[in-house]
Amino acid sequence: MQFTKLATILLVSLMGSAAIAAPATNNAAVDAAADATPAVEKRGFGCPFNENECHAHCLSIGRKFGFCAGPLRATCTCGKQ
Repeated sequence: MQFTKLATILLVSLMGSAAIAAPATNNAAVDAAADATPAVEKRGFGCPFNENECHAHCLSIGRKFGFCAGPLRATCTCGKQ
């Protein structure tokens, strides 16, 4: 019984560390226009509760708009188009 618990904990921890250490594979074609104006992403700045604060932050750094995106809408994403 102890061996089963130990083996389970070891297996889960190894899978977790492998998931963190694995490089991301991105084989998608990149659009040249998308590369010219990358989005700026920062945590906080009002997200996820005050999207207007995120928008104001993006305007203050010279971007055209801002919105809350990402997991749980916790990242302020600024766009330029």
